[in-house]
Amino acid sequence: TLGKSGNVWTIDASGTAGKTQGKTYLGILQLEGDTLKWCSGNPTLARPSQFKSTPPDAFLMILTRKKP
Repeated sequence: TLGKSGNVWTIDASGTAGKTQGKTYLGILQLEGDTLKWCSGNPTLARPSQFKSTPPDAFLMILTRKKP
């Protein structure tokens, strides 16, 4: 589920199988050009407030679209 809080996009992802099934991971995301940043916390924690990887509390993914 996507949403917006001020100038920050929020994302709530739900696990669908295995150990993650039924758990909700609260996160934030940012899209700039061809780069997507997604930071998500563990199900028992609050939504992250910054794009920072702090294992095991939060993980950060940075995805870049390849140009053809």
